[in-house]
Amino acid sequence: MNSADRIRDPVTKAVVAEFYPRFVPHGQVLWISGSNLRPADAALDGFAEFGLLLTPRLKYPNVVIRDRKRNWLVLVHVVKLRGQMSPERYRVLKQVFRDCRLGLVLVWAFETRRELQVLNADFPWFTSAWFADEPDHMVHFGGGCISGPTRD
Repeated sequence: MNSADRIRDPVTKAVVAEFYPRFVPHGQVLWISGSNLRPADAALDGFAEFGLLLTPRLKYPNVVIRDRKRNWLVLVHVVKLRGQMSPERYRVLKQVFRDCRLGLVLVWAFETRRELQVLNADFPWFTSAWFADEPDHMVHFGGGCISGPTRD
């Protein structure tokens, strides 16, 4: 049984089954919240390797993927589970991962584009939105830094 089969939330499941292979194909999933999956020792080592300790009290994104090839840490926030993204949530994630020695890539995962439109969200710049029903595409909010680390 693959790990995506044990994930209850359909958007989180799509992030692991659809987003991850398309956009971070050489990555390693370090964290999946809300899945009843315990992080593997390799994942814990993966966090420690770039300067972070896995602390249960912190509000991690729903999925954390390490991209060794590009030296990125991809943080995927499933909006339906974590609530509307905002500049405040962006600042919280930047603070939680402030000691990380990798470029942070923040992605907000939605079931559909309609879900984003209904929220009328105030997206932080230099983040991206991904839609489970259109898995080949992302929308980027910012300048020339498409699908790359945040700048601030």
